[in-house]
Amino acid sequence: LPLPRWMFGRRRTGNNSQGEPVLHAFHPLESDPPAAPSSSSSVRAAAFENAPVALPTCFNPRDKFALLDLSEGNLRVSYKGEGRRDTDAASVRANLPIPVLAGIYYYEVRVVNKGRDGYIGVGLCTAGVNLNRLPGWEANSIGYHGDDGNAFRGSGRGVQYGPPFTTGDTIGCCLDFLSNSVFYTKNGRHLGVAFRDVKGEFYPVLGLRTPGEVVEANFGARPFVFDIEAYRGEGKARFLRQIEESVLPRREPVCIELVMNFLIHYGFTETALLFQHDTGIQIEGEEIKAMKQRQQIRELILAGRIDDAIQELAKTFPGVLPSSPSAVFELKRQKFVELLKVCPVEDVIAFGQQQLSHYDDESEEHKERLQEVFSLLAYSDPSACPFSHLLDPALRESVADVVNNAIMTYTSKSSAPALVR
Repeated sequence: LPLPRWMFGRRRTGNNSQGEPVLHAFHPLESDPPAAPSSSSSVRAAAFENAPVALPTCFNPRDKFALLDLSEGNLRVSYKGEGRRDTDAASVRANLPIPVLAGIYYYEVRVVNKGRDGYIGVGLCTAGVNLNRLPGWEANSIGYHGDDGNAFRGSGRGVQYGPPFTTGDTIGCCLDFLSNSVFYTKNGRHLGVAFRDVKGEFYPVLGLRTPGEVVEANFGARPFVFDIEAYRGEGKARFLRQIEESVLPRREPVCIELVMNFLIHYGFTETALLFQHDTGIQIEGEEIKAMKQRQQIRELILAGRIDDAIQELAKTFPGVLPSSPSAVFELKRQKFVELLKVCPVEDVIAFGQQQLSHYDDESEEHKERLQEVFSLLAYSDPSACPFSHLLDPALRESVADVVNNAIMTYTSKSSAPALVR
C-alpha cells in the first residue's frame, strides 16, 4: 500500500499555484516537498500529492464557558469566576479539530500565572463535551492537571502521572495517531505515555478553575520548547521498522478497496491511478473525470478564489448548489472573508447585505456564524482582533470539504469515505 505523505505531518506554510499560503503535511521520507511526481509506483505518487491540512490555530471564542476571557489573538486564557467549587470550572476548545492527516499533533501552553490554587487542566476533548468541567472529568475528554500532577480520563478521579506544574512552566500535549496514544511534556521533558487507545476527533482543550489563573497557548506559530521534530523522526523510524518486520498477504481486497475509496473521495487522482495500476482495481473513466473536476474545485477554494469555484461547480456539477443550501452558505460566508482581505469595507458591507443578511432568519447556527464574520467589520485591523482566526487561509479547507461532500452526495456517493465512517 502507498505510504501517505501525511503520516508524519509537519506544519509548514507553502504556496500553491496561485501564490496563496496553504498548510501541508509531508511524506515521512522527505523533509521538503518533492519537485515533480513519478509514475513508477503508487508509493511515489502518494509522496507527491499534497494534502492540505487545517490545524488548530487558536482558541474558539464561541466555544468556551462563560467564566473565561480570551485575549492576545485568542491564545491567552484568563479565569474570571469565583472558583469556590468544582462547578466553577471552565474550559475552552480550539477553533479546529485535530485532523487524522496530521499524523502526530502537538501543542504547548505556558502558565503565565497559576492563580490561587493552580487548578489548571491541559488536554483533549471531542466537540460535545461539557465545558463547565476541567479536561478529563467528562467522557471523551482527557487531561493533565497542574495542582496534583494527575491524569484524568472520563472521570473525576485521576491517576498519578507527572509532576505538578505552576507559574512559568510550559506543558505540551501530543496526540500520536500512529500509536493512538497521548503524552505530555513539561519544560521540554517527555513525561511518558499518559493515555492509550485514544480514538476519535479531538480538539485541544484548556480548563481553569480558580481566580488569577492565566495560561497562554502556542499552536505552532512560535518554536516549541519540546523538540517535536526529533520525536517525529523517531516515530518515522518505528513505523518503518514495523513495516519491515510485518509479513502481510500480497493483497487484502477489503483493505485495498477502502484505500481506493478514500483516494477517490478526496480526489487524489494521480495516486488513485497508480494505485489502480499496482492493485488491478479499475476506475471508470467518468469517475476519473469527476475526480479531476472535484480536485480543481477544491484547489480554487483553497486559493481563496470563491467566485471561480462557484462558476466551475455550476458548470461541472450544475445540480449541487440548488440541492445543497449548506454548501452555498459556506461559500458565501468564505467569500465575505476573502473580500474583507482585499476590498474596501463599503464593498464588503454591500456583499453581506445582498448575499448573507437573509440567513439571519433561517437558523440559530447561521445567525451565530454570521455574527462572527460580521464582527470583523468593527475593527480597523481585523488581523489583530479577537476574531482574527477567521482570516486564516487554513479555514478554507473546511469549506472545500463541505463542497466536496455535497458533490459526492449529489452524485449518489457517500458524503464520507468508508475508511473514516
